[in-house]
Amino acid sequence: MVFIESCRCIGLPARFVSGYHLTEPPPHVYKLHAWAEVYLSGAG
Repeated sequence: MVFIESCRCIGLPARFVSGYHLTEPPPHVYKLHAWAEVYLSGAG
């Protein structure tokens, strides 16, 4: 959250994302992961 707020303070759009890491073979228990995404103009 500090990274996301830091990016937003300097004008970079950022968001918190969460999801499941899918692997083969499927695990017995799925673990939730979270990360930050920052949009960089020209890079996507």
